[in-house]
Amino acid sequence: MTSTLQPTSLFEELRDESSSTRATAISAINAFRLFGVDSVMCSFNGGKDATVAMHIARFALQEFTKLNNLPPRRLKCCFWVHKHEFPEIEQFVEKMAKEYDLELWEFEGGFKEGLRECVENRGIRAVIMGTRLSDPDGHQVSVFEPSSLRSRSTPPLTKTILPHRHVTD
Repeated sequence: MTSTLQPTSLFEELRDESSSTRATAISAINAFRLFGVDSVMCSFNGGKDATVAMHIARFALQEFTKLNNLPPRRLKCCFWVHKHEFPEIEQFVEKMAKEYDLELWEFEGGFKEGLRECVENRGIRAVIMGTRLSDPDGHQVSVFEPSSLRSRSTPPLTKTILPHRHVTD
């Protein structure tokens, strides 16, 4: 009986064309293909789901730019600053931004107001977000979900939901 080596890191799984993680990355690559590299951002709040989504989005952006002979781009990420945010979260987000050369946009105030700023003044058409497959609705999410279908107060953009299985409670 031969044993198969299992990938030990997220990036090994992203490169494994037979993995479900690679299929998730293809969704992010398609966001860049459909909306353009300058019109997609990743919502990054420093949580586990958002961190996995950020890494998948980074990989997808690198793959997309290589496949299309485009110059390397920094991943645009938005961080919603809350007045009661734990300092450790803010420090972690800043550390990730520096370590992975993210183009970090920080917004104070509400999520919808920040999205409106991104759509109306920064050319964003899609936002990448992460969710766990084990979340209550995680197995039912659509990969590309127009925001305006759920709320008239949310600016029109497409949420690119990256369901994944990498985070456990």
